Amino acid sequence: MFTSPPCKRGDLIAALTACRDRTLALFADVTPEEFSQQLHPDFSPLGWHLGHIGFTERLWILEHLAALDLPPDPLRQLWAADGLPKAQRQQLPDFAQVCAALAEVRSRLLKHLQGDPEPATLPLWCWLLQHESQHNETITFLKQYHRGLAVAPQGDPLPPPDLGMVKIAGGLVIMGNDSPWGQDNERPRYSVEVEPFWCDRFPVTNHQYQAFIAAGGYGDRQYWTPEGWQWRSQNQITQPRYWQGDPTWQYHPVCGVSHYEAAAYARFVGKRLPTEAEWETAAG
Repeated sequence: MFTSPPCKRGDLIAALTACRDRTLALFADVTPEEFSQQLHPDFSPLGWHLGHIGFTERLWILEHLAALDLPPDPLRQLWAADGLPKAQRQQLPDFAQVCAALAEVRSRLLKHLQGDPEPATLPLWCWLLQHESQHNETITFLKQYHRGLAVAPQGDPLPPPDLGMVKIAGGLVIMGNDSPWGQDNERPRYSVEVEPFWCDRFPVTNHQYQAFIAAGGYGDRQYWTPEGWQWRSQNQITQPRYWQGDPTWQYHPVCGVSHYEAAAYARFVGKRLPTEAEWETAAG
């Protein structure tokens, strides 16, 4: 979605506008109940994410960067990440009110941005774009969680993929990110020596994962880590979220799988999950 940092004012405005358009498009089919209700106990309501995006722009750009003398925000505790517990974030203004507040903050932000962003502030602008994009991912996940995966494959079914493995040479891999896009937990860049390893050519398919389910993998403790087995047992997990068993999907990558499930499947087939360094090496 983002390539080079938006060093020019026009590029930055275009990136901010495109990101906001994607955000608002996610709410086109959201009902008032979905907007304000907590759809998952570990996450805030959908509408909270929208309000929090505007709060974050106001906090870091208008208050800190521009140092504007703004009136107190009466909803500051509601929108702040460290304000109210997630379950207490359901008394929200309606969608139109939240959008009006978003538009006001964005208007003030654009008035502040009279020229190209200063190099010292470019990481902040990049972080702001990533912050909104990350909340878009959360909103998308929560909508899918609440509604289920009601998407049919388009076109002809996928052919069977090449299920072989490929040997990765390993070597010195540079990890982290010192560019303006880099998050604070990605800095500084560092090197890791990776030993040669084998990796599947293709993500695990539904067809492959079906074998794990059919063999009773969800009820066989030998495949699970202690933490994974506890999670599976407490939540009575018997298959991945969104699992349909539709043959049309059989050669699509399996989705809705937690890290615990992925690790159990890997042990079932006599393999293991790659480390972060191995994954980055394989991805090139």
